[in-house]
Amino acid sequence: MAEHKSVFIKIKRQDTPTSKPYWEEFELAHHPGMNVISCLMEIAANPVTRDGKATTPITWHTWTMRFTGVDLHTFPNYSFGKVQEELFHPALFAFYIVGLVAASWHFCYGIWLFAAKWGITSGEKARQRFLVVCLGLFVLMTGVGFASLYSFRSRPQQPSGTGIEATEANHAPGTHGKPVD
Repeated sequence: MAEHKSVFIKIKRQDTPTSKPYWEEFELAHHPGMNVISCLMEIAANPVTRDGKATTPITWHTWTMRFTGVDLHTFPNYSFGKVQEELFHPALFAFYIVGLVAASWHFCYGIWLFAAKWGITSGEKARQRFLVVCLGLFVLMTGVGFASLYSFRSRPQQPSGTGIEATEANHAPGTHGKPVD
């Protein structure tokens, strides 16, 4: 008889910046090769908690970067300030650091694994040497990422363009954010 394995995921959610946080638990069927991203994709495809309660997919980044505040497609000057504002929150700053390191590692290890699996680096000695190269690339990419994060936090705070004041600042007075011919 086959044993049914599950993965349990607990996600801390908060509806608004001022509302009380709460936890949602999800149960996913285990399959080989699962990772955090695949689990989040499964939850997004079927956003139902372990208790059977329907919930919303995790959309915070899309919501904050695309739909709240000023439209960055119309006013790209505000993108620096918008990200900079997020990086001054300690929890979000830590989240960015973890994401940066994880993405850099995933990319560099993926290059190494590709070369090993496809026979580009045949032989143990070649794989070990290429691993050193990939680790160097990881350190370089992570360093560049940290330098970028440092530049966001070390510069004077830029306006993030939240709301109508940002729109009005880029248009003629009295046009209420509408372009003037």
